[in-house]
Amino acid sequence: MTDFDGTTMFWGCNGGSMSKALRHMRERDVLLSYATDTDPWDEITDLFIDSGGYSLMLETGEHDSVNDYLDYVEAVDANIAAMQDYPCEPGILNEYDRTVADHQAMTVDRARANLNEMRVRGLNTEPMAVLQGWEPDDYLNCIDMFREAGVLTDYIGIGTVCRRNAETEIREIVNTVHNELPNRKLHAFGVKKSILKYPDMRDALDSVDSSAWYFGMYQNKPVPERAWHTCTKMYLDYKRDLYDHFELSDQAKDGQATMDQYE
Repeated sequence: MTDFDGTTMFWGCNGGSMSKALRHMRERDVLLSYATDTDPWDEITDLFIDSGGYSLMLETGEHDSVNDYLDYVEAVDANIAAMQDYPCEPGILNEYDRTVADHQAMTVDRARANLNEMRVRGLNTEPMAVLQGWEPDDYLNCIDMFREAGVLTDYIGIGTVCRRNAETEIREIVNTVHNELPNRKLHAFGVKKSILKYPDMRDALDSVDSSAWYFGMYQNKPVPERAWHTCTKMYLDYKRDLYDHFELSDQAKDGQATMDQYE
């Protein structure tokens, strides 16, 4: 398990060179997005499926059907699956002339439908309801909506935080949710590793995921040949940086392949 002072890191993977690199590095804690339809690999021990809400909102403004989503969750035998949610980034809301309240209501409705269908299918996958909002009070309102609908799961995701550059805002939202739900497991979607440097975030969050180890490496640059080799190096550099920051023991690094075999 990739654990940093009690917080598990799920490594985001959108297929292609990301998948090949993580597969060859035998990464065990992985988040796959439904929107990319990526196949998992045998070494994964904790497979987390994200519904791909942000990507799908950019494309159509709507999710695929509950059955289509859960068919994928069931096919890959996911350990954890986020319920289909509707992100609240201002650009998305403006594109479809919707409000935070609209997307919160749509998120709760989908969570109810997802959970009902999971029960019908008898899935052992752990469900994760995803809170949506923009301001801290929005997240408190969303918690109330989940409670009233009876769909507040044991494991809770915090959405619409990954594209904020302000660490202070992210910490305020996470701490607001943690204070309201002190006995629930919490996951923050797509946060950068800098968030983990704060003790209050490691105390509040049971897990995070990130694709930042990959995205940006080719930004405004051509993708080189054998891109997965470069991708593997970025993964190792990112992970070593986290290890060094938290001064993890050598035992924590056991089982991680080295770059030598791929050069």
